[in-house]
Amino acid sequence: MYKCPKCGSHDTYKEKIMGQDTGDRVCQECNHITSAASFRVKEEVTEKGKTHG
Repeated sequence: MYKCPKCGSHDTYKEKIMGQDTGDRVCQECNHITSAASFRVKEEVTEKGKTHG
């Protein structure tokens, strides 16, 4: 799952130029563009040790 690091929106898509993936993601809410790794949601560990992503 992806989440915008700028506004927190989950409404993101892969950036394409001339039909080719650039490797970046774009936020549909604020138009922030950066690498896909920056948009990945990090898993959170709960008190019981279970992860949520």
